[in-house]
Amino acid sequence: MINLTGFATWSPRAASRLLLLAGICLLTFAALIDPADEIFHLKVPAFALVMLVWILRRGLARPTVTPATWIIVITVAMVIPALWSMLGLAHQNIHGPDLMFGLFKAFLFLLLVLVIITEDIDLASLLIRMSPLVALLTFVMVIASFVFPPVFAALYAFSLEKNNAIISTSRDLLGIGLGQFYYKTSCLLIFPLSWYCSRATQPGPGRLRSLLLCLLYGAALLFSGARANYLGGLFIAGFFFIGYLGRKIGRVPALIVALAAVILFTSVLASKLANPTETSNSIKLRHVQSYEQEFNEHPSILLWGQGADTAYYTEGFRDWTTTTELSYLELVRIFGVPMTALFIVGLAALAYKILRDRQYAVGIAFVTYLVMSGSNPLLVSSTGFLAVCAVWKEAESTSTGKSAFHLSAPPLSAHRRASRRAIALPEAARAGGPEPDVL
Repeated sequence: MINLTGFATWSPRAASRLLLLAGICLLTFAALIDPADEIFHLKVPAFALVMLVWILRRGLARPTVTPATWIIVITVAMVIPALWSMLGLAHQNIHGPDLMFGLFKAFLFLLLVLVIITEDIDLASLLIRMSPLVALLTFVMVIASFVFPPVFAALYAFSLEKNNAIISTSRDLLGIGLGQFYYKTSCLLIFPLSWYCSRATQPGPGRLRSLLLCLLYGAALLFSGARANYLGGLFIAGFFFIGYLGRKIGRVPALIVALAAVILFTSVLASKLANPTETSNSIKLRHVQSYEQEFNEHPSILLWGQGADTAYYTEGFRDWTTTTELSYLELVRIFGVPMTALFIVGLAALAYKILRDRQYAVGIAFVTYLVMSGSNPLLVSSTGFLAVCAVWKEAESTSTGKSAFHLSAPPLSAHRRASRRAIALPEAARAGGPEPDVL
């Protein structure tokens, strides 16, 4: 059941919370299904609705945000993007009025961190709950290509027009005749895959259902035709499977199995996925060469960047562009090395805190997502920042059964319960508090 705590009785407070949660649902739906905002045009209205209702509700929500978090969020979401947008305007290198303040608008979505902390909304769980829609769209494209050619032709034309998917029956990285059916938010399927892999490798009810969902999301990632999706999905499945083996046969044998799997993968697939003559790889390599040339010709870019929404010429596209799939190099071009380093350190800090708190399902997914973002432009977008907001909230205030949209955590094995208790008891003794509930 979806927990919509806060409006058990009808009142203005309950009604406003219902409206806020509806806005969050609408915004998440738009971000997942229409990342380019070319179909429904709902992103901006849904975001405005959420922020307006939240502002009107200030003082009604119980959880508070620390002053440090307020300062960090406002600085990252508004101050820094505004300054670099001004720098971009000063360089007079913005190709088209529709691109002005585009990056600033994307960064504004980080303000949702304040909303979901104060309102105790489990956005990570909501993303997982809605992710079957992305998998379903992927399967629709696959089935249409093989069974309904006229429908596939219409989908292909629609994807080109709305810029939400990349469809190519000729691209076949693994050599097994799959083609590419890449929905632009498919990399976010890493989160539900990690969640259900975690559940499938823990004892308790629902393991078979979780395993079936793992296969569903794994297949969707495979059909996407993107090597980062392949590798990310394999890493997550392997991580939880090796953890499961470690609990069953011991850590050393499990590590031997992991090493054997890595060697086998490297010998069989690495040459195909890393082939520099493959179309996607060759485009990325030409992007890298163009970045290198840009940095050599304008060394000041490495200090403070060119500014937001500026364009540069890349041999990868053989055209001017404001963004490429190499997100971190693109951040360097826009913001410079120091600011990009701070951005990466901030994301790494969120991942560290999540993993330190043993939220492995979300933490491993987020780490994988950050690595995948090295060759995926989704991170620096409103949809990508929605995933960052979800993790940021968990790092600041872990969701519980009372949180809106919360999915219950996978049950702990007896061994892991004993391990947590062994760690938690000394900490409680030092603090002089009662024995903690580690379940």
